[in-house]
Amino acid sequence: RDIQQSLVLPTCASQFDVNAGRATSKGFEIETRIAPIKALSFAINVGYADSRLDEAAPFSGGNAGDQLQYVPAWTISLQQDYRAPLVDRWDLVVRSDLSYTDKRQTQFGRAGAPPPFDSSLPDYTLINAQIGVARDAWEIVAFADNIGNVLPIYGTNQTRYFGTGGRTWTVGTPRTLGLRLRTSF
Repeated sequence: RDIQQSLVLPTCASQFDVNAGRATSKGFEIETRIAPIKALSFAINVGYADSRLDEAAPFSGGNAGDQLQYVPAWTISLQQDYRAPLVDRWDLVVRSDLSYTDKRQTQFGRAGAPPPFDSSLPDYTLINAQIGVARDAWEIVAFADNIGNVLPIYGTNQTRYFGTGGRTWTVGTPRTLGLRLRTSF
């Protein structure tokens, strides 16, 4: 009850959090990790959430049944990790992961109306991979993040700067290639 959600004022585009009434979230999350051999493991995670307002929230503009803001219906991730002896106490390390995030609503519509068309963030899939060597607490890997070079949009904000209207987005990084040196102690 009194779940916090964002409200964008239509005339000045100011945004603030309001109590949006009662909501119910139903779903499931399944996580599993399997290792067919000692050196290789896979992890699979699947989540589903049907998160909706239970009642209309006149002040925030939400209608009964509206999807809660920034809550994707589906999230899926797959991970692979391989680590096996290579040479002279050095191990070969190969990792990869794929993650999917379903579309999300960023605001409610006005009372009795659906959310605006441009208030939905698109779904996205990210793929990352790395290969390298590790020894004791040290690891050096070559990596490729966001291999598909997709533009994941994590959030949005409608605002006005010096009297002009505008929208800003929080986005993920583009394809990134690099070398990572890591240690733990």
